[in-house]
Amino acid sequence: MTVTTLARYEVDAESLQGVLDDLLVAARLTRAEVGNLYFHAYVTDNDSIVLLEGWDSHASLEEHRRTKHFKDVILGEIAPRLVSRAVETLHPAFEGEFS
Repeated sequence: MTVTTLARYEVDAESLQGVLDDLLVAARLTRAEVGNLYFHAYVTDNDSIVLLEGWDSHASLEEHRRTKHFKDVILGEIAPRLVSRAVETLHPAFEGEFS
């Protein structure tokens, strides 16, 4: 079963570009991981960042969270500069063609 994560990053205007620069590094590394289906980043009208990541399984997501780039870039570089960070794990409500 596929798994999606939805992350919301609140960032002040002065930190936005630096966070986006680091996020681009994380995106490239994450997209190269086995099990990653997609990694999309969006900036909202109020300069928040929304991330959508797709994984082929919960095990792939857990492996991602153990990678060096997740620990170093996401948790080590990006997270300390955020005003807030919320991450949700989403599972399909329906199977098959309606997922």
